[in-house]
Amino acid sequence: MMYVLVEVVKNLNIVMESNSPIEPVIAPVIEPKIDTPPTDETSKKPDSLIRESILFLRDITIILLIVLTIRAFLVAPFRISGSSMENNYFNGEFILVDKLSFADFGIKIAEPKRGDVVVIEPHAENGRQFYIKRIIGLPGEKLKIEDGKVAIQKVGASSYTTLNETYLSEKNFGKTYPGKSSNQSVFEIPAWEYFIMGDNRNASADARDCFYTCSTNSSSHFLPKKDIVGKVWMTLGAYKIFDEFAFGRKIFDEANTSVVHIKLAKDIGFTTPPRFFNTPSTWNYPELN
Repeated sequence: MMYVLVEVVKNLNIVMESNSPIEPVIAPVIEPKIDTPPTDETSKKPDSLIRESILFLRDITIILLIVLTIRAFLVAPFRISGSSMENNYFNGEFILVDKLSFADFGIKIAEPKRGDVVVIEPHAENGRQFYIKRIIGLPGEKLKIEDGKVAIQKVGASSYTTLNETYLSEKNFGKTYPGKSSNQSVFEIPAWEYFIMGDNRNASADARDCFYTCSTNSSSHFLPKKDIVGKVWMTLGAYKIFDEFAFGRKIFDEANTSVVHIKLAKDIGFTTPPRFFNTPSTWNYPELN
């Protein structure tokens, strides 16, 4: 009897040792489903298009602000209209004007000098807002036009010195005369003001004639610094392209039939080539030193 019991216990131990422990059941992890955005550009959501539009407008606004800031305080483009500065600057030429050098921000960068070619705002009676001229007389000086030439009496000097204006063309050199409306030949330039003339002395409305006429009460021969826009910095030349272009204008032929007129300029290109920085934008007068 005891033998049988021992054998049963032995067999039970063998069974229990041979059985491997029960593995815990682990539930599989279900990843959340993520929708893949469509790759087709035409299937963008409306909110993304609105966002892109807002960003585009933001960038355009920033660019415009930068351009306007540069134009207002640094460099401004102009196109010359007229012949008052020939043969150094010509009608139709595009120029860039340095506005920063003469700007007044509490710190003086530079002062206008004799010989500088500048764009000015003379408030003339003819309605033209801007002129391009050359500074001839400085504040506090005396200027005299005599025998077709310009003479300067500097501040503190006791005599006049005739300017050697070899930058003038042959038809203008030695042919500077008083203005037609004032006929004045001697000028005492006030402090902080300038006497300015064009290089084409025979065809220039400048300080001699109060920039148009001296017959009005508000006219003046002199220009304050605040009316000097800036100094000519670069000349980009004059070009002719579509200057004679007209589209959609109705004309009538010999049979009195209405036709549409299309015309292009025959000669397209530069009428005067770009000179960039190689322009007579300033002049030194060693005779005054």
